[in-house]
Amino acid sequence: MTRALPNTTTDRSADFVDDDAADARRAPRLVLDVGTAAALGVVAALVSWWRLPEAARSTLWAEDGPIFLSQRLDLGPWESLVTPYAGYQHLGARLATDLAVLVGDLGDVAHVIAAVCCGVVGLVTALVFVLSRQYVVSSAARVAIAAATVLAPIAPIEVSGNLANLHWYLLWLLFWAVLHVPRTWWGSGLQAGVVLVCALTEVQSLLLVPLVLVTVRHRRSWPVSGALLVGVAVQLWTSWAFPRPASTYPAPDLTDLVLSFLAQPVMSTFVASSGTASDLLVETSWGIAVLVLAGIVLCAGWAAVAGRRRRLWLVLGLVVYAPLLWAAGIVANASGLTEYGLNGPGWLATSGYLRYALVPSMLLLTAVALAADAFLARRRAVTTVAGAVLLAAFAGAVLWHPQLDHVLRSDYGPWQSNYDQVVDQCRSGDVVLDDGKALVPIAPTGWFVAADCSTLDERG
Repeated sequence: MTRALPNTTTDRSADFVDDDAADARRAPRLVLDVGTAAALGVVAALVSWWRLPEAARSTLWAEDGPIFLSQRLDLGPWESLVTPYAGYQHLGARLATDLAVLVGDLGDVAHVIAAVCCGVVGLVTALVFVLSRQYVVSSAARVAIAAATVLAPIAPIEVSGNLANLHWYLLWLLFWAVLHVPRTWWGSGLQAGVVLVCALTEVQSLLLVPLVLVTVRHRRSWPVSGALLVGVAVQLWTSWAFPRPASTYPAPDLTDLVLSFLAQPVMSTFVASSGTASDLLVETSWGIAVLVLAGIVLCAGWAAVAGRRRRLWLVLGLVVYAPLLWAAGIVANASGLTEYGLNGPGWLATSGYLRYALVPSMLLLTAVALAADAFLARRRAVTTVAGAVLLAAFAGAVLWHPQLDHVLRSDYGPWQSNYDQVVDQCRSGDVVLDDGKALVPIAPTGWFVAADCSTLDERG
């Protein structure tokens, strides 16, 4: 009886074969993948640094000062590591703070924190490249998906280069880590550690729990799923024991949820300037956002039907979690900045892009790369051209505005000068203390680093 040949025209990304022979065949490619991932990580870290204006690199932002740095200086490395803030744990940001304090002086801590955060972005980029391998055949498509980590158009505006928003990158990494099936038990342990750190950093990891059903039949995924559940349990306990103050602003209605999704995650997939995006929305009466979203949905549909069932689960995850994570972010942090039903598409110029749009925009961009991969996997001339066109569109979207001249931190003075001024006041005895602490102003206005004069002087 003749044995049927395997179908080489469909996506092979879902083949999880655990036999030793298959592992041996995969070894050379794995070595190449690790090398590529390492190179991507280094390049991504450098690009993340380059995309930030110097005014942003030299400025401490929001919670970086009074929460992460001040508490690290006051409580020490261990107690600060598990100190909750706003109702949840921030393990990743706390660890990054520890590293910044250990390797740098306080006088230059803004630059050091920015560098550490850019390094984390590089690490996340490398890991996403590795973790996407089981779902994406084309190396070019995998590079594109990983590159979205650092090249997402709106990343430098508020998210990249600071501790306060580091959790968004770990949420993006967590999405891929939960869906990936480890090949070995060693890999399972390492992956579980990554998942635990991510889950103990981002309370929205709770929303990703249903994804464990995709890999539950694979025993090596159980430690990974267990790590997610442990992290979520700790976050839930923290939220119960140290509740976050409830927002006094009413939650957005369905109209605002839909329109804000079009204005923010959808438009931010290819336009970094909220003013430019607002003009486009006004000129087309929302038409351009609807058109772009329709194109992304078509890409997701093609990626789903052209691949195997495993790819289908990934596509469903993208389609569900892009709007879900956006809705969760703006409902939990309700404000008037998403009132597009009342104010119309021009409201984007006033509200600006919000940090909650970053991960949803990455998920939407991933759908385009997956569609390109589905075309490239067929290995025919016409499908290869189609895949190349989609990857070119992806590259054009993320590279249209690679560097921004002005971000939210650009309007404030550098940390170094404020720090030097307060240290001089401490030495002269002219410093004004608050509860025994000297206050060093940071961005935005009204935020401070609080520390003893002796600590500021000794660590400078």
